[in-house]
Amino acid sequence: MMFDYWVSSRMEFTLEDKRECLETTTTIAGLAMKVRQGGISALKAEIGALDPLNDKLLIKAINLIVGGVIGDEVRKILQNYIIVGNYRNRRLLKRLLVMEGMIALQNGHSPEFIRDFVLASFFGEGFQQEYAAYTATAVE
Repeated sequence: MMFDYWVSSRMEFTLEDKRECLETTTTIAGLAMKVRQGGISALKAEIGALDPLNDKLLIKAINLIVGGVIGDEVRKILQNYIIVGNYRNRRLLKRLLVMEGMIALQNGHSPEFIRDFVLASFFGEGFQQEYAAYTATAVE
């Protein structure tokens, strides 16, 4: 509850913030495809392809999930990282996408559900056409 209030007080994302975070959605959807094909353990191999400076929370999420930490604990840990970072704008949006996308992945949701519903919900109704166009070309 505290996290939801904290996030809602900082959720002011510009169109540019949203555009800057589109790549994060395709990264997470790609990870979901890897999990569908090779199971959760396939995530470990993907860490090397991530940027250790820009993808710290995503790497943390992967390590937690591969390490067998259960969903509620993963959420609490990632929320703590986000709160302590005191993020706003695109930095907050990116971290929210990582947290919710990776938890959905851990819960066994399909890559399509994660991309088209979980992640898309963070971009709002006014951005859905651009979001759909970007994710459609990124998947091809």
